[in-house]
Amino acid sequence: MSGSGTASGGSGGEESDDSYQESVWQPMEWHERMVRRKCTCLFCPLKKTGIEPILKHIHEVHNLNMLSLRTHLTVMNGARSERFDLDDFAWIQLVNYVRRTLTSPGELIKHFKEKEMPWDDSEYYKPTLRDDLMLQWEPDELAKESMVDDILMNSYLSPLEQLQVKIRKTEESKRLTEETLKRALSDLESIRERARVLLLGEPDVKKKCSKPFVEMPDPDSDDEEDERSSGRSSPAPALASDAATADADEESLPALASAEGEAASASASAAADGSAAAAKSEGDDDDDDDDDDEDDDTDPYFVSYANVAIHREMLQDTVRTSSYHDFIMKNADVFKGKVVLDVGCGTGILSMFAARAGAARVYAVDQSTIVYQAMAIIRENKLENTIKVIRGKVENIDLEEKVDIIISEWMGYFLLYESMFDTVLAARDKWLNPEGHVFPGKFTMHMVGLADPSLTGRLDYWKDVYGFSMKSMRSSDLYEAEVMTVDPATLATDPGLFKTFDAQTATVDNLEFTSEFTMVYHKDALITGLACYFDTHFASSEDQQQVEFSCSPKAPTTHWKQTVFILEEPLDLEEDGTIEGVITVKKQKKHHRALHVVIKLTLLDMDGCPERGRRRIQDYVIQ
Repeated sequence: MSGSGTASGGSGGEESDDSYQESVWQPMEWHERMVRRKCTCLFCPLKKTGIEPILKHIHEVHNLNMLSLRTHLTVMNGARSERFDLDDFAWIQLVNYVRRTLTSPGELIKHFKEKEMPWDDSEYYKPTLRDDLMLQWEPDELAKESMVDDILMNSYLSPLEQLQVKIRKTEESKRLTEETLKRALSDLESIRERARVLLLGEPDVKKKCSKPFVEMPDPDSDDEEDERSSGRSSPAPALASDAATADADEESLPALASAEGEAASASASAAADGSAAAAKSEGDDDDDDDDDDEDDDTDPYFVSYANVAIHREMLQDTVRTSSYHDFIMKNADVFKGKVVLDVGCGTGILSMFAARAGAARVYAVDQSTIVYQAMAIIRENKLENTIKVIRGKVENIDLEEKVDIIISEWMGYFLLYESMFDTVLAARDKWLNPEGHVFPGKFTMHMVGLADPSLTGRLDYWKDVYGFSMKSMRSSDLYEAEVMTVDPATLATDPGLFKTFDAQTATVDNLEFTSEFTMVYHKDALITGLACYFDTHFASSEDQQQVEFSCSPKAPTTHWKQTVFILEEPLDLEEDGTIEGVITVKKQKKHHRALHVVIKLTLLDMDGCPERGRRRIQDYVIQ
């Protein structure tokens, strides 16, 4: 799981309400940060929005090409790099030195000519300006985002240096192309092996089920020609269909191998074409951040759920799996004779529970290649006449009918991580009958304070790692929330409820929110962090038998555990009091399965008034 947030990590300490509102939701991606924030010139008070205008200003007004200078320092490996003898840390020192001493461009060039390094002092590691963009920009990123024109990029580069830059970019493009081809060939081999088992393992598959498996085509592709021209390979054919497939035997394998060869050829061609297209379009802006445009067969999210170990862990989570089983069996009358849609079916366990409870038909849908295993499992248990497996995104599939029940185990860490609830809601709005049900039906999210000294110890670890200082890692450690099992003995407050979701009525807009919560404490404690957990309530109406489970630290452990947020500055609590909190949750713009979380805490005195100096604001990423 990858994501981004504020580049420098979480910010701790006090902030005013105004600064909280203004600064919390600044864009987090590198490109947007470089484009939208103010940057001050190194040599005069001028401020401009974004890094590119200020670099051009320095070049045109002060006659100094900072991009060329920075490129020599961090990219080039020629004579100039050796003469300057600077690295990224020295660059930080140089910028802070120039700002603090008001060094002119001429004086700076003189230092280089005389090989003087007056900025080579640890005091210049400390930023002169807060959140200085001049310390954060990278020439590689500027070139990648095409934010600087070729003239500025090459003003002080010799022909040899320009050629070295081009060679480096070509080598990177070649590496990416080779990785894409390797993944494509690996996927094809995996499909071939699964097909061999399915086709040869039970040659009478056609007699058992007329349509046990359907693979949905990509709706964005009109035909095979369009797919190849867009750099996509055609989806694998369905492994069994109505009249197109006779009894499987050895004779069907050469055809499969032939299809594989054509697909591999198409994949290689697409990879090469994609690389060439990428090189050709370098410098063009890319405004399309939608993950739906990715090839779903190589989307890390769907690829990860093809891993058997993940499904073993979930199935062996007895709290999780038993709760689904118990609810369906206790409410068999709700399922009997009904049409059920299993969203994200995985191995098909929920579909088989529904079939056992008497469902008339079950549609088991998943985009991951785990559906090939689900198909074999369903046939193995002789449920192929009830359960129909469909490979595809729920948003894109076509069903033969509306459904009476949607069941899904969609919950992620912090409940909302992975954004699969969006998919369940899309399925509900598209396929559920007006009187239908979504199970589980309700979810609640809670926050509790932790008095756990080990959390502070985690941050202190970076002070000395085998004799090296790694304090720069501390902010990243703070910024990234961690999924872990919390010791109930460390709970220092009562839990505070901050969000409730009803699967029957929730909307996608509800999944980004700001909520208040209250945590009451009854003893002295030093709060070093917060833990979030969720509770799941299956019934969607009072006439159903309720089954529920909790991911609280006090409840039996689940694979979801708890999500822990470490405080940069602990809160010292005295006996009996209240902490008021505000939590804001948003999806990351480019990585919509990851979350950005901001937590604001205020310690109240005995009269219910905020105590001076007892407020904390921090932002985190869950990725």
